[in-house]
Amino acid sequence: MMRFMIDKNSANQLDGIKPWKSLDTGLSLLRIILSLFVVMTHFYGMRIIFSSAVPVFCMLSFYLTGTKSWDKNFILKRVKRFYIPLFLWAIVAYFILKILSYFPFVHFVHPTLKALFLQFLFGSSKELYVQQFWYNIELIVISVFFFFFFQIKQKARFFCMYVWWVWGCIGITVFILSFCLQYSGMNFRCFSLLPWELSWLSGRFCEVLPYCLLGVFFAKMKFKEKAFFIKISCAIVSFILFILIFGLHKYKNIEVPGFAYSGFPLMFLSISIFSFFMSLPKIKNSHVANIINVLGFYSTGVYYSHLLVGRILIIITRILFWDFSDSLFFSLLVFFLSLGMSLFVGVISEIDKKKILRYFVQ
Repeated sequence: MMRFMIDKNSANQLDGIKPWKSLDTGLSLLRIILSLFVVMTHFYGMRIIFSSAVPVFCMLSFYLTGTKSWDKNFILKRVKRFYIPLFLWAIVAYFILKILSYFPFVHFVHPTLKALFLQFLFGSSKELYVQQFWYNIELIVISVFFFFFFQIKQKARFFCMYVWWVWGCIGITVFILSFCLQYSGMNFRCFSLLPWELSWLSGRFCEVLPYCLLGVFFAKMKFKEKAFFIKISCAIVSFILFILIFGLHKYKNIEVPGFAYSGFPLMFLSISIFSFFMSLPKIKNSHVANIINVLGFYSTGVYYSHLLVGRILIIITRILFWDFSDSLFFSLLVFFLSLGMSLFVGVISEIDKKKILRYFVQ
């Protein structure tokens, strides 16, 4: 959005900044759309198409890192990358809401130090409106598991020539077990009685883990390098399976208790979306590709900020006695405001080399 408003000299300056230069335009476009889906989920209503955002994000995260070395330096950088934004946004949200709470007409905002502590610990607190950071904690926990997994695999390969088959079987077993726990209701029953902050974080581990495994699987098979026919076929077949299984669930009245990301229909829909965007050809127009890559690069800031931006907008609309927070227009407004803010902070951080600002939007 901001990218269209800068002059030619600024554009040339941006072209000299390299973080997004090597990005794939298809994946950048996917990031933008997934960020929009997340906003729509929280402000327009839960739809299965919007619910696919987090599963596809998980697949994308582990797809892009699935072929890395996963050594100690890598995991430390990954933990740092996910936790520092959580920490910074928690502090920002606390102080913004604390200031707003002193105004007499803002009587429904009550940030507490307990909420701040819960946010630091679990990545979610209802009082701070940045509870989407449970995702960061989830990725940290799963990444640590993967780190130990890959470390053991590296040592085991010296003793067993079939180590890939062994670990492949373990991965498939974990994948199947995750869905068994979902459909049996055991996952929901085990964690639904815990405090809200811990309940959703623990319960969603079993639901997002299969998508992380799928991301590693697609990375290992070098899915992006496959022929267009294979990738688009995967997208079409997965979408057909989604329709059939979703219809079967509705016809048989099959309910999968969970924490928003359970069940096979969502899995096949997520694979279909992921495969479709992986099959998109490169955009030949470098200017258009650069715009998409910049927006995709900073779309993470939309995920980080949208709930807080939305809450502040709701406060403003209630003061003005014009509450339209359940509308499509409101969701789009939150998305573009969050994206604009992310681009603004991102450009400043790149030009002035302020590393701390990057954690707010990357």
